[in-house]
Amino acid sequence: MRRFERSQRVGEEIRKIAAEVIQREIKDYDLSSVTVTRAEANRDLSEATVHYSVLGDEDERRECADILKRIAGYVQKRIGDELRLRQIPHLKFVFDKSIAEGAHLEELFDKIAREQDDNDQS
Repeated sequence: MRRFERSQRVGEEIRKIAAEVIQREIKDYDLSSVTVTRAEANRDLSEATVHYSVLGDEDERRECADILKRIAGYVQKRIGDELRLRQIPHLKFVFDKSIAEGAHLEELFDKIAREQDDNDQS
C-alpha cells in the first residue's frame, strides 16, 4: 500500500477548504465559474499552489485571476482556521490549463469524426 506524504494530505485538505470558501463564503465577487481542481503543498508546508479552472472566455479568466489574487489572504486565513498547522502555507493561485486543453482535444476529435462521417457518406 502506498503511503501518502503529509504534504499530499495537506494539499488535499487545502483544495477542499479553498473550494468551499470560494464557492460559499466569497459574496463580493462572482466566482461561480471557478472550480478548484487540485492543490499542492511543498514539503515543508510553507507554500501551497491552488490550481483552478474557469468556465468562460479569456477576459473572465483574467478577471477571476485578479479576484483570486485579492482574496488569497482571506482564503489562507480560513485554511489556517480549519487546519492545525504551525505555519499556514502561503497560497498561490494558478490557472489549470488541463481542462481547457481537454475540451479543445475533444472538439478536435469531434471535428475529425464529423469529417470521417462526411467522407463515408460521399
